[in-house]
Amino acid sequence: REGVLLKMPIRVTATLSSLKNYTNGIGRIAFGKEKQAVEETCAALKLKCRSIEQNTSELSGGNQQKCLIGKWLSLAPKVIIMDEPTRGIDVGAKRDIYLLLGNLVRQGKAVIMISSEIPELMGICDRIMVMCEGNYSGEVSREEFSQERIMTLASAIKV
Repeated sequence: REGVLLKMPIRVTATLSSLKNYTNGIGRIAFGKEKQAVEETCAALKLKCRSIEQNTSELSGGNQQKCLIGKWLSLAPKVIIMDEPTRGIDVGAKRDIYLLLGNLVRQGKAVIMISSEIPELMGICDRIMVMCEGNYSGEVSREEFSQERIMTLASAIKV
């Protein structure tokens, strides 16, 4: 039920969704393997922390978001759906997340990003599918990107 386990160490939050990868077959966690994986994830995500044993609650909002992203990336998904991944975080953390999304696409992963920030979408997406009042209202390719076009689709205004 929780995205980030604020009262738990970064190590636990980052590996909870893929814990079976760090067990030895009889239910015991191989802490060395888990520690190495979490440290690699923290480095790849540029997560700023004192230690992977630090409680997630002690991280900035941007670093908590990176920890959450790392948790789901540990499953090695082929499709990643991100809902407002940069809401409420600082510019540096946003940049790191944008770079991460670009790297995932270059690795052949499909990234679906849901955002209410049109400039953000225009900056990183190949195409934007727009919804209005819960219904699909159109698609805009990179060559056709304009805030006016996207807002027209998003507001159901007939032009």
